[in-house]
Order: sequence, then structure tokens, then C-alpha cells
Amino acid sequence: MGSQQLAVVKVGGEVMLTEEIDVFARGLAFLYNVGLFPVVVHGAGPQMNDEMARRGVEPNYVGGMRVTDEPTLAVARKIFMDVNLQLVAALESAGVPARPVTSGVFAAEQMDDVLGLVGSVTGVDRSAVDGAIAAGCVPVLCPLSESGGGQVLNVNADVAARELAMVLRPLKTIFISAKGGWLGEEDDGALDGKVVPTIDLRRDYARMAARDYNGRQGTLLKLNEIKMLMDTLPSDATVSITAAAQLHKELLSQRGAGTMFRHGEHFTVHSSMDSVDIDRLGELLSHSYGQQMFDGFRTKGRIRPDYIAELPNRVKAVYLSDSYDVGAIVTSCPGGTGVPYLCKFSVNESAQGTGVADAMWDRVRQDHPSLYWRSHSHSPINPWFFQRAEGMYRDSVDAPDIPTKPPWTVFWYGTSLAEEAVRDAAMTVGRSFLSAEELGEL
Repeated sequence: MGSQQLAVVKVGGEVMLTEEIDVFARGLAFLYNVGLFPVVVHGAGPQMNDEMARRGVEPNYVGGMRVTDEPTLAVARKIFMDVNLQLVAALESAGVPARPVTSGVFAAEQMDDVLGLVGSVTGVDRSAVDGAIAAGCVPVLCPLSESGGGQVLNVNADVAARELAMVLRPLKTIFISAKGGWLGEEDDGALDGKVVPTIDLRRDYARMAARDYNGRQGTLLKLNEIKMLMDTLPSDATVSITAAAQLHKELLSQRGAGTMFRHGEHFTVHSSMDSVDIDRLGELLSHSYGQQMFDGFRTKGRIRPDYIAELPNRVKAVYLSDSYDVGAIVTSCPGGTGVPYLCKFSVNESAQGTGVADAMWDRVRQDHPSLYWRSHSHSPINPWFFQRAEGMYRDSVDAPDIPTKPPWTVFWYGTSLAEEAVRDAAMTVGRSFLSAEELGEL
């Protein structure tokens, strides 16, 4: 089965302690019924802690990983079997054929003496997983491994999911969390309780990895596991953290409701049009989210034929991602304001909700401490612009059905110019999109 049809889903043991297990099973059932095969890897940390507490044993962690001696391993083997069968039963009750896969997948060697019987994965045998999928069953894996000498070893479930995904190379890898995503932090390091929607690893990893995770080493471990996984996956692959109830959104949409990790884009800044791929730029502008539209904002406009040809005479900088999924064009100021004009900020419709627009905006703003721009007053991108502007003016004329006189909203930041000066300058800029009727008249 091709990677486009697979998703590795890691679920923590805390989900199995509540009614969330039924919600999770229904989410997997939905995916199964639409032809997407989830491959499940589960943990059992809370269950193990409860069992060890009943035995009067205090769990011990080093770097977010459980120290495993012989008695702890015995508990782990029992609890993993119980949780695995519980999850299989929940899937079967939801109408999903499921198969327990409790051994034979992960080969490992003991990591070190400090952690004890904890395995470092050395290989993944996917035959049991492939066999379950071929039989129409969702494979449910627990993170136990075996060394070359036959010693059973405990493997962190996040590590097991990462190693499995590196072999299966799914389009999506999802970590189910009771928190619903990666929680943001205040300046003092305290969690603010808000889910971060996207994390751009190219931009954010170094800063996040340098934080103090004292008492939360498991969080740093998860961050590093995701980074290692993303480094091996194709550029269009994503890793997400979400709640059980949002599983279907993460797998079937660009946006989702948890936290999406992306590789991140590299941005190139062009000081002239000479190094720009004009055809790809034209495609981006034509398929940009929020571009000017006509017929009551129902029909897409078309780029004016001579628009790009005129750019070399006034362009200051063209920002483009390597994929040409997002771009910005900054030109010299119209109307003599002395403030650069953001002529275009374009995001391909397929890149919405991925965080790449935010990364591009940060780069443009870093280079331009003051800027102004305009947008059609009916454009759906305006709320996004409003959050990033320091001032705005909306044209009182509202005639969306008259192509030659669209209503404009003008935005700006970082300038001390009077509102009238910014507004008047923006209104002198020629339109770059025309209606089909107008183009027919040219």
C-alpha cells in the first residue's frame, strides 16, 4: 500500500483511561471507512505508573525516558498487552477490524546501563504491519522490542512511532494527546494553555530546543523525535499533535485543530526580476488566496497582461519560497510617500493553514520597518491583514459589481504619515487584476 494511503498514529496511554478511547476508535473507524489505513502505536505510561504505585514502586525517569529494570519490564509487558487488547477491542466495537501486533516489529539493543532495559531501535520489520493491512485490519503496535540475544526491551512509544514512520514514510504522522496540541509558553517558560497551530522547524526548532524543560523532559524528547522524523520525510509530509476528537480533521484537511509541524520553507529575496521564474510567479498570483475577484466577489480575476512586465521599473524586493507557494512583492512608493508599498502578498490556496504565510510575513517585516498596502474590501484575507497592521482605512465606496471601481481597504504599519497621505497614495496604484469582460475589451 502506497505512503499516500497510510498514516502512523501514536496514542498515549492517557487516552485509554477515559471515554476518549471510544472517540479515538470512532475517528479511526471513519478513516478506515474512507480508505485511509491508520497504523497505530500506543503507549501505556499512566497505566504503568498506576500499577507500580499499587506495588509501592516509584517510577524513575532520565531525560524523559523511563528507567526500566527487570521488575519494571515485567510490569511493562503485562500492561502493554492489556492496553493493546483494550484498544483492539474498542476498534472492533467501532466496526474496524484490528489486529494486535505485540512483537516482531522492532529490533533493538540496550541503550545504556543508566536506563536499564530500554532499547535503542536498530531495525524495523514491517512484514507484520503489511500483513495486517493486506488482510484489511488496522495494526495496533505496542513499543516492545527484542535484542539480537533475545532480551525483551522497553522502547519509548514516541521513539517507536518515529522509527516506524521512517520506514513506512506516511504522508501524515499524528501524535494523539489529551492536551490537543503543543502548548505555547509565556516568556518565563510557564505554559499558557493555548495550542500553537503551526511550528516551522526551520524557523522555530533551535529556539524551542534551547528552552528550559526542567521537569518536562518528555516534552523535549517529543520535540527531538519529531525533528528527527521530519528530517527523513518528504518535503510535503507533516507531523501533527492533536486530540482524539480531532483525528479526522488532521488526516483529511490542511488545517486541522491541533499543532502541525512543517519542514519550513527557505525564502529567497530577489532584488530584481532577472532571477525570478516569471511563469511560476504568474501561477502563484493567479492561484493566490484572497486575490481580487469580480461579479459580486464570485469570479476570480485575471492578472493584467502587462503587470509583470512593468515590475522591473519599480520593484524593490521580491520574496519567494522555494516552492513558490508564497511570495511578496515590495515596490517603490507611489505618490511620493517615501514608504515602500506591499504590491502583492500571495499565498497559494493549497498552502493555507500551514504557517508558511506567517513565516513570510515575519521575513518581510524584518526587512521593512514601515510598509503600506491595500486589499479588496471583500477579500477573506483582510482579517489576517488587520491583525498585522497598525492602521487601516476602508473606502466608503462599496460597489463590488463595478469592476473599475472596487472598494479598497488600506493597511499600514511603522509609518508616521497622516492617514490621508497613506490612503491617497494607495489609491493611485493601478489595478493588477481585471475581469474577464475587461480583458475581452483589451
